[in-house]
Amino acid sequence: DATAQWPAHVVPRVLETVVGLTEKYSEDRMPLGEVLRCFEALALAEETAAAAPVAATAHETRLCVVCEERPREVRFSCGHSSCCVVCVGRLRERAQRCALVAA
Repeated sequence: DATAQWPAHVVPRVLETVVGLTEKYSEDRMPLGEVLRCFEALALAEETAAAAPVAATAHETRLCVVCEERPREVRFSCGHSSCCVVCVGRLRERAQRCALVAA
């Protein structure tokens, strides 16, 4: 929806969450806690990006260690920034901690 004026990289994440919330069977639906974490991480990433003085070039972008497709966007309490907003929900659902610390 052009009216919303969401950045292009936000749309797939929101769509994935909506699909996860509307699965036919309740056991297949995304848990609300995971939805909240995803949206909080997305909001934090947007705030951080807006505050950054210079955007990183494509070569400077570090990829998520889980999917290796999207940029790292979430900072864990240990200080690592190793995951994208999509994978952090899945990771926390299983391990509840940073992928680098868990390794």
